[in-house]
Amino acid sequence: MPDWRTAESGPERSTGYSVGLTIVGQANGTAKMARILCIDDEPAALKLKCSILEGAGHEIVSATSLQEALDHLEKIDFDAVVTDWQLGDQNAREIVQVAKSYPPMPVVVVSGYMLQAFHAAEPTADLYLEKPVKPDELIMIIKTLLRTM
Repeated sequence: MPDWRTAESGPERSTGYSVGLTIVGQANGTAKMARILCIDDEPAALKLKCSILEGAGHEIVSATSLQEALDHLEKIDFDAVVTDWQLGDQNAREIVQVAKSYPPMPVVVVSGYMLQAFHAAEPTADLYLEKPVKPDELIMIIKTLLRTM
C-alpha cells in the first residue's frame, strides 16, 4: 500500500497543471502515481474526468455503471475514487461505502445531484463537487486528499 506521508510533488507538465502526486511505494522505494477509479454513466463526462486525471499523471481505471465500478473495487487496489452520484437509475452510495471500508480511500463525488448525494451517503464522501468540475480544482483536491489519507 502506498505511503502518503512520503509523497512528493512532481514536475510541471506541458498542460500547465501540476502533476498530481508522486507516491513512493513502501516496498522498493519506486515512484508511481495514484491509481484512481473514475466512474460516470455519461461518456463525455467520464472521458473529461479521466483525461484530467491522466493529464496529471495518474493511472485511471474507468467504469460506466455501478456494477462495473463494484467489480473493479473488488479486483483492483485503488488509491482514490472519483464518481458521479447518479449512475443511470442507481446512485453511488454503495461505491462510497465500499471505498470507505478497510482500507479506506479518498472519495470525491462530482455530480449535478449534489444535495441528494450529500444527504444520502453514509459514510460520506470526502468531498462533493458540482459538475462541471474545474480541472485544476480536481487535481488539487485529489493531491490534497492523498496526502492526508
